[in-house]
Amino acid sequence: MIKVVRARSIDTGLHQFSAIVSDNGITYVFPKDMEMFDSKERFNLLMKKYGPTDKKTKMTADDYLKIAFMGLTYFKYEEPVEAKIEGVAISAEKKLLNSRAKNYKESETYSSSYTARSADVQQVLEDYPDLYTQLVSTDPDEKITAEGMNELVMAALGSVDPNGPGSWILDVIDGKEVSDEDVTPLVFGGYEQALTAAVDVEACPPATQDIVLNIKNRQNAIDNIGYGPLNPEEPNDEFWQGKADRWNVTIEEAKTSRCGNCAAFIQTSKMKACIADTLQEGDKNVADSYDVVAAGDLGYCEALDFKCAAARTCDAWIAGGPITDETRKEQE
Repeated sequence: MIKVVRARSIDTGLHQFSAIVSDNGITYVFPKDMEMFDSKERFNLLMKKYGPTDKKTKMTADDYLKIAFMGLTYFKYEEPVEAKIEGVAISAEKKLLNSRAKNYKESETYSSSYTARSADVQQVLEDYPDLYTQLVSTDPDEKITAEGMNELVMAALGSVDPNGPGSWILDVIDGKEVSDEDVTPLVFGGYEQALTAAVDVEACPPATQDIVLNIKNRQNAIDNIGYGPLNPEEPNDEFWQGKADRWNVTIEEAKTSRCGNCAAFIQTSKMKACIADTLQEGDKNVADSYDVVAAGDLGYCEALDFKCAAARTCDAWIAGGPITDETRKEQE
């Protein structure tokens, strides 16, 4: 079994790294020259701390998945999706991350601070095991005591300027009253962030609203991720042979892996509305933009940030999709 999990910044929503777990262990994948930590070293440390004491005990992919993100608390993790071949999954994640390297370079310092604070949070939870038990408990009557909470908050927030805009949190910790007007987004190292994710899950993705941005992102997918074919109704033998060779499968099997059943393909009613409304605004001659969306079986690729057709595919394809209203309800 092979599973792929993508980690996104809780504040920017950027896909920062991926973890590929299998029955053989864990591999972390980062954008080129932007490793947050040594993948092999972290895996070895995890095994020393959480691995089986009996050498005869064999761990599975699900076992590795449980420990893969220990201490990495500043990321939002997508649901694991299954992949066919471990090497292909690693290669696809590397290509995907590298194709968006510019965005990552702009947030490199930000990501480094995340990693450092994650280690601090992990240390606090180790120092106060009772606090950890209280925080992860599903018992509605469980009480969270004050022990360790100050340290946990400060570890999570990092360095706070007592004279800066985030100084109100220090007053809260000291037991002082703070008015609603004083509560502002926290600032660390020049980056502004809220206490919760800054990504508005209800907002339409920028590429669904900006045709120029959408075309740019789509061209990136064509040039670097093998998005196609141009006309899915044609045989496209050369295109599908390329995909079959990459995935080490037959052409018939390759043709079953489409955007329409990819785990990154979003076709919720909200997303369709985002796409349809923009089509209507961009072309007043479009009588019913929802008919256009339906005819093209359009959706939104969360991995590559552009509108795409269900009949096409790319090298970053992952089983488990599409994401619809029904699947979202099941996850909830």
